[in-house]
Amino acid sequence: MNSTKLFFAVVFNLVVCHAICNTSNKFENEDEVVEALKDINRVIGSNIDSSILLVDSLIDHYEKMDNQFAYARALSFRSWPYMFHQRYEEGLKDCFTALKIQEKIHDSVGIAKTKIRIGLLHLETDEKKNSISYLQEALTFFTKISDHKNTELVNNNIGVAFFELNQFDTAIVYFKKSLEYRIENSTQQRIGYSLFNIGAAYLEMNNLDSAQKYLFDAKFIFGNKTKRKKVPHMVYLAIGEYYAAKGQHDKSIEYNKRGIAIAEDWGQTDVLIEGYRNIAIELQKNKELEEALYYLNKWIDLKAKFDSTNNASEMMRLKTIYETEKKDKEIALLTIENIKAQQNVLQIAFASIILVILITVSIWLFFKNKSDKQKLSEARLNKKLAEIKLQAIQSQMNPHFIFNCINTAQHFVIHEQREEAYDYLTKFARLLRLVLENSDSNYIDLQEELEQIQLYIDLEAIRFDNTFTSSITVDNELSSGVFLIPRMILQPIVENAIIHGLVNRSTPEGGLLSISFQLVNDHIQCEIVDNGIGRVAAREIKSKKAGHFKSKALPNIEDMMSILKNDLKKNQLTLEIEDLYTNNQPTGTRVSIDLPYK
Repeated sequence: MNSTKLFFAVVFNLVVCHAICNTSNKFENEDEVVEALKDINRVIGSNIDSSILLVDSLIDHYEKMDNQFAYARALSFRSWPYMFHQRYEEGLKDCFTALKIQEKIHDSVGIAKTKIRIGLLHLETDEKKNSISYLQEALTFFTKISDHKNTELVNNNIGVAFFELNQFDTAIVYFKKSLEYRIENSTQQRIGYSLFNIGAAYLEMNNLDSAQKYLFDAKFIFGNKTKRKKVPHMVYLAIGEYYAAKGQHDKSIEYNKRGIAIAEDWGQTDVLIEGYRNIAIELQKNKELEEALYYLNKWIDLKAKFDSTNNASEMMRLKTIYETEKKDKEIALLTIENIKAQQNVLQIAFASIILVILITVSIWLFFKNKSDKQKLSEARLNKKLAEIKLQAIQSQMNPHFIFNCINTAQHFVIHEQREEAYDYLTKFARLLRLVLENSDSNYIDLQEELEQIQLYIDLEAIRFDNTFTSSITVDNELSSGVFLIPRMILQPIVENAIIHGLVNRSTPEGGLLSISFQLVNDHIQCEIVDNGIGRVAAREIKSKKAGHFKSKALPNIEDMMSILKNDLKKNQLTLEIEDLYTNNQPTGTRVSIDLPYK
């Protein structure tokens, strides 16, 4: 179950009531501002682009009037349609700008609502703990002023945050608190969203009986009790996942298609990514290979576009700027108050205070500068690690490999080799899932790494007409326990052995690839040996192709090894490459790697 499904439950819940404004703060023309935003809110449901244009006009109008209250409210509100477009960076920028103004003019209700929006935006930027912090602050405020509508709303959103942290029991507690408020005070539509969220959490816990009850209750509410009598896409997709867990592939495909059709009408990119992937898997299990390939291509294309849309580092920068400016402002205000309090003191006392302030600020600046340098160093290291992870994933699943696999599968389909196409797509889908599932970790279980390497070798062997054979030998001691080894190291070496060594042999048949693993003291020794053309000849061939392709596998591996060594007590991670010769003629390459394990 992907977070995007619950995200839209949050957005719909929040959009319905976001413009309801508590009147504990009195500002000029407050009612007119609230009504204007309510009108735009009604447009979001039918046309997101039009709602952005309308709120843009309001923002320009309020800015020209120098109405700080209205300008900040409208600026904060614009993050909603931005969220529908997955423009999270722009949404955060608007929210932090609005928050500074609202704190300055003491718009407490506006502050609470903006913090809700910041919390929800953080849900989409992998900052779940920060999300909960902002949402808890909003919950405390709305509970204090007995604002039941916003209290149930924030309870629901906190439940979503805990859901994203995989703390499903806690998420259900908050979802049920929200449901209690909604049953007493709210609409059938929002009751439906609460039922859906609870069902989704039970689905993640594999509690299928409870998941069925809440999901189908949500479907009934949306289809029969709401004004529009339309079931949202995420409910259909969740029911599709329920049937997939039950092994009922036909039903799963039916509900996934319903959800995808609605999401396509809405243009919900992140929901479609999840939907395309799920339906491709179910179609493949149902042996509907041509249609599975169609949805697999749509998933690959859409995911590539979506991944380049948002820049998490820029979002962090905006947050840091806001928090730094806030601290500087607080320090400046404190300094001014101290000066005012001492205006009637003798000159020597005044001078002493100024001196103390200067010393304090100097010390603060010294330690702040030192802390900033340390944080910058850590940020650069984390950025480098993230870049290496991304490059390694791209190396493992580069577009050339993916499209070659798709072309091979299409070849089988065109030539009516259905069994071959089915087997090939099954291996390809399994490899794809393993790579994506382990992309967030530096370490991987040895058995999963072996499975991933074997799948890769099998796919390449089929693509190159089985012109080479392979063997993987594992020490018995390594088969009897769980050994976590660094990931993103072995597969690029295997790829080099096949693509640059074995495939370029003068005689196409007879290629050999041998991989062995042994437990040696406090590390695992791996050897990858091929009888290819050797590195010298391979470099000559690569130099002729340099204008078309530049391999980054070895530099990526070296960078990853360098970073991993910082976490190791001993220099356990080593890599050696040896060219093999017989009678001064190259007969292949041996790569020896010492891998630490956990």
